[in-house]
Amino acid sequence: MRLIKKNDQGFSLLEVVITLAILVTIIFSVSALMRNTFDIKTSLSQKNRTTQRLNIVMQRLNDDINHAFVISSREERAQGNRRTIFISKKLSKGGDKLQMTYMGHQVKNAHSKESDLSYVVYEVKASEKFPHRSNLYRGELPRIPSSTYRFKEDPPMEIFVKNIQSITFEAWKGDDWSKDGWDSSKGDTADKLPHMLRITVSAWADDPIEGVDPDELDEAIVKYSTIAHLPYSLDFKELKSRNASFKMF
Repeated sequence: MRLIKKNDQGFSLLEVVITLAILVTIIFSVSALMRNTFDIKTSLSQKNRTTQRLNIVMQRLNDDINHAFVISSREERAQGNRRTIFISKKLSKGGDKLQMTYMGHQVKNAHSKESDLSYVVYEVKASEKFPHRSNLYRGELPRIPSSTYRFKEDPPMEIFVKNIQSITFEAWKGDDWSKDGWDSSKGDTADKLPHMLRITVSAWADDPIEGVDPDELDEAIVKYSTIAHLPYSLDFKELKSRNASFKMF
C-alpha cells in the first residue's frame, strides 16, 4: 500500500481562487496603465497638431502683415482711384476679415512675370464638410488690382488652415487698441497703416468626428495671440499720442 505524503497534495480550491484573483488584479492594473498611457499619448499628439496648426497661422499672418503697405496719393483719391488698401472689418461670425496690399508675394515660377506686389485677403468661413466647424481661408491676387477693380471682389479663396473658430485683428491707435477695425480708405485712418496689429486666433483643440453630433461633445477652444509690427507704417504718424490719456496738472 502506497503512503500519500502531505507534500504530494495539489493546490486547494481556496489557493486557486486567491491566485486567480491576484492575476486578474495585475492584468486590470496593467491594462489601466496602458490605457492611460495611450490616452496621454493621444492627447499630447492632438495638442501638438493644434499647436502646429496655430503656429502656421501666426507665422504666415505675421510675415504677410510685416510686408503690408499703403501709398497715400491725393491725386488718385481725387480721381476716385485706389490702388493700395489695408482694411480690417468686423464680421458677425468668424471674427474679422483682413484685406491688404503687400510686398511679400512669392513667385511660384522662376521665369514668371509676377510682381512681389499683390493683394491678399484672410477670412474665416464655415466648413462644407462639418457645418458646425469653420476654416481659415486665404486668397491672393498676384498683382495690385486695377482702379476699376476697387477691391470689391475677393481673390480666389482657398482653405489655409482647418478648424479655426475665429480670428480678430486689433489695430494700435497710439494710446489703445482699436475695437472697430481699421479702414485705410476713409475716415481718420484714410491712407494710413497702423503701427502694430494684435492678432488673436481661436481654434478647436480636437479634430471633428464624422457622424457624431457636436452637441454631444465637449469641444475645447484654444486661443493664441501675438502682435505684428508693420515697418512701412513708420511713414505715418500715430492717430493719437501715447500720452493722450494722461492729464497734466
